[in-house]
Amino acid sequence: MSDVRIYFGPSRDSYTKAALEYAQELLGSQITNLREYFPEGKTAMHSISTIREIKEEAMTRPFEGEHKVLIIHGADRMLPSGANALLKTLEEPYETTHILLLTHDLDSILPTILSRCTKYPYLGKPEGNVLSLEQIDKLKEKAPFEWATAVDQLLEQKLTIYKEVEGISELISQAREAIHCNMKLKNVLDGLHCQIQAGRHNT
Repeated sequence: MSDVRIYFGPSRDSYTKAALEYAQELLGSQITNLREYFPEGKTAMHSISTIREIKEEAMTRPFEGEHKVLIIHGADRMLPSGANALLKTLEEPYETTHILLLTHDLDSILPTILSRCTKYPYLGKPEGNVLSLEQIDKLKEKAPFEWATAVDQLLEQKLTIYKEVEGISELISQAREAIHCNMKLKNVLDGLHCQIQAGRHNT
């Protein structure tokens, strides 16, 4: 089964750190099996030669060790032709190759790319501020299941949300409706709702 992930959110530091930690977990001391690709040139885009190299690296076994990790920074900075050229690669990379796409702009990623990735949202604190409800709600529009996990991350990060309880409660209701068939995430939201109710009584 292929391991293709997309790490995203408003804080580059948060999702980049998470991707690198996952790579470290897989590779251990075999850092020569890590490949990182960045947008380049005046247009800050991934070039055709970069796309070609990614395709070649993804289909070959690592020179040493068991795993190979390819990290594509700024995955939203690919031309449609380049992104489309990667579709088959994302479907069937070499069995021990792991492809991690990183972006702060999920909306700019082609749906055909997103459908081939497991999504990992990382909220963080963009520009030193707590993520707003509007930013969280934008995740819901693109990926409701992943958005529900992001809401749970708010609680885990122990952010101050009680000033916006009404807004959070409304989002919880919307998410429940969107993911009614997924009991695990429903339970997560139920737990969050209980925490919010407790916060109301304590304020």
